[in-house]
Amino acid sequence: MVQNLALRGHGPVYFSIAWLWHRLVGDSEWLLRLPSLLSWLGVVTIGTFMVRRHACPWVGVLVALLLLINPTLVQFAQLTRLYALAILLALLGMAWMLHIEERSRPRGIIVLAI
Repeated sequence: MVQNLALRGHGPVYFSIAWLWHRLVGDSEWLLRLPSLLSWLGVVTIGTFMVRRHACPWVGVLVALLLLINPTLVQFAQLTRLYALAILLALLGMAWMLHIEERSRPRGIIVLAI
């Protein structure tokens, strides 16, 4: 299964993570899907905290609920693909940009660019 990931157009970062994870946990289907699930839980957590910080607490809870019940996003969490990790990395970049903007640190933009 992991060997087929390279043929489906996944980038080297996710393929490397999937290869290493396969070596660590074996061929169990459930365990091979665990990194995507953990990435998606990170998306829900970071997204909720970002919204709570920049809006109000009940809107953060609403965002978490919407992220958890959206069928497309739940499917991304179950697939052994790059989608959940890509969304997590994009959200982390956005959180970093908001942090830089709040602190007015131009060095942070350089770190983000690298």
